[in-house]
Amino acid sequence: MDFKSIKLVYAIRGDRGVTVNRENAETIAKWAPKLGIHEVVATLSRSHVTQKDVVSESELAAFQEVMEAAGIEVLLFEELPEAIECSLDNVSDGDLLLLAGCQGMDYGAKLVLEQLEVIRPNVDKKKLFQPLEKRVAGNT
Repeated sequence: MDFKSIKLVYAIRGDRGVTVNRENAETIAKWAPKLGIHEVVATLSRSHVTQKDVVSESELAAFQEVMEAAGIEVLLFEELPEAIECSLDNVSDGDLLLLAGCQGMDYGAKLVLEQLEVIRPNVDKKKLFQPLEKRVAGNT
């Protein structure tokens, strides 16, 4: 893919344990230098997860420890909409916005597309929202 820089929004996994969150963070840390990622916008998605997917303090700590050791700055948001807004505020022409993490990021995709609809009102709405047509989450 041809891009100027990657902006990563990552939804931390809740209720999957420290090991899963550490391994996910290690994968991000492994690829970050190759992709030029120096900052991650992370979210706990408090209002967009069910009780079984709430991120524990130990899961968050595992993620943050790996990011800190890798020298990757983490901008942490409790809520998904604020994380999406922050990332969109920092995207420039030629950048790639990558939404990663749990299945709840379907909601993140919907939020991004809704913001793009406002920013670019001339874009065909049917085409814009087509990526969400067959998604389970994020369509309500």
